[in-house]
Amino acid sequence: MTGWIAAWSLTRPDGIDRLVPGDRAWLFAHRGTMLEESMRGTDVCTGERMMNGLLLRYLVLVVCAVITAIPAAAIEPENVLVLWNSRRAESQAIRDAYVALYPGVHEFDLDNNGVGTASINRTNYTSLIRNPLRDFINGITTGDDISDQVICIVTTRGLPGRINGGDEMQLFSTWSSLESDLVLLQQDFDLTQGTSAFLPTRDAGPIDNPWHFSLSSGQPATSFSRATVKDPLNWIAVNGPGGVQSFRVQGLDPGDIYLVCRLDAAPTDEGMPEEVTAVEHTLAMLDRAQNLRVGQCDVQVLFDEFGNPNQLDDDGLSPLYLARDDFELAAAAMTADGWAVLHDETNNWVEQSELPDPAKPLIVFGTYGENHDVFAGDDPPGDGEYVYDYLYHPGCIFVSYESFNGDSIVTGNRRQNQAQALEFISAGGTFAVPTIKEPFTFTQTDLEPLTQYFFAEGFTFAEAAYMSIPSLSWQSTPIGDPLARVSVYPTTDPDINGDDLVDANDLYAHFALPSDLNCDGMINAQDAVDLRNGIRQSEPGDVAAR
Repeated sequence: MTGWIAAWSLTRPDGIDRLVPGDRAWLFAHRGTMLEESMRGTDVCTGERMMNGLLLRYLVLVVCAVITAIPAAAIEPENVLVLWNSRRAESQAIRDAYVALYPGVHEFDLDNNGVGTASINRTNYTSLIRNPLRDFINGITTGDDISDQVICIVTTRGLPGRINGGDEMQLFSTWSSLESDLVLLQQDFDLTQGTSAFLPTRDAGPIDNPWHFSLSSGQPATSFSRATVKDPLNWIAVNGPGGVQSFRVQGLDPGDIYLVCRLDAAPTDEGMPEEVTAVEHTLAMLDRAQNLRVGQCDVQVLFDEFGNPNQLDDDGLSPLYLARDDFELAAAAMTADGWAVLHDETNNWVEQSELPDPAKPLIVFGTYGENHDVFAGDDPPGDGEYVYDYLYHPGCIFVSYESFNGDSIVTGNRRQNQAQALEFISAGGTFAVPTIKEPFTFTQTDLEPLTQYFFAEGFTFAEAAYMSIPSLSWQSTPIGDPLARVSVYPTTDPDINGDDLVDANDLYAHFALPSDLNCDGMINAQDAVDLRNGIRQSEPGDVAAR
């Protein structure tokens, strides 16, 4: 669905197009009820059965408008550009695999031995990466301007993971992940317009993401015009509490940004006979991301935080970054959607053996990680190695409140013994959004929108990730195939006959050997009904697309 937030904007007097926590939670929690009532013939558009508030009256009108709307076109390979460096064997191998997997993607080879694999300073980033790539996309070097066609950029292992800066532990830090800076490829960071005493350069501090909890949230990337993507925009230093500031770019909308995701993983058992290289793990990740299906009965969700009321996942920085209890909201939304969710708010560190069903893999893993023991909570076993202790479904997403869970992208090591997202990938996970330098808690990726847009709304990983990351030109690096999508079924995996298709043949296979597909503890006719409904669930979208 799209359009919920347009109604909300009519009720907010403060001019900041951001949802307060209750708004978004209400919208996610009630979207199914409103759709169900409309399908039963309830006069939802009049609001007769709903509260009389302005928000709700307008909300149902918006819902009515979008129920019958034809979905915007999906992101396709021709909307993707692979950025790689043929001077790095790992980058070459990952590029080769991705281009073979998605014929039709654009690609740009840096072909430069001077571009390192760890980090790069901003001067060299501008001259060796940004300018050549931007000139290519804008047609300056080729005569073929594809700036309004490219939506996603894929980076690879073998490229720098970080743009070096200073003042890491300050809100005016100039460190940034490569991917987060490429999001604003068309904007110039060497200008002084909009800077201030607190933010003396454009690369200082986080930049407000216009797709995160805004009027544009929930709308597909292809629905935004990219005709003005090359237009220079103005920076605004927005005042926050205690004299701090953070940037907002005036007029920036999702059509002006690139959705940049990295393909990377960690090597395992280095130097041992069973060694698996980082490239092999990255290619395995890509393989897992294809034709993703998940049966809700086959998986479980874990949100693990500590018992102290001073939580990490509910911080904000007014007015651009609103405080919201993300794990609480994500757990509530996923529970309402039929997932088996454990939201642990005790000091106990929940291990795989302590999950409600120790035999089932995780589909979402949200955790405080090595920060679980900050206020007397249990310390995870090992030194940042806990990601190897769980079972993961091929579609599993990982977000942890650890400042340096992306450090190995740059250094290959675990900074302060914190768990690494690249090791999660090598352990069998497929999607993660780590940070490469101190991000501060208010800019950590929000799991509520990430899980809702990816699992419930059918967006690509790139879209779901960038509607969930609060800030740009900062520390976040989405890891995973940007084009990956997942089909969710309220049963076990409906591919009964194992042919990697979900069709009528699976019904026949079920009739031949009935089983409890819907996890209700019984084998009966309802299993076949639920399987049939799962097989048919994509039909409305297929019809609308024709």
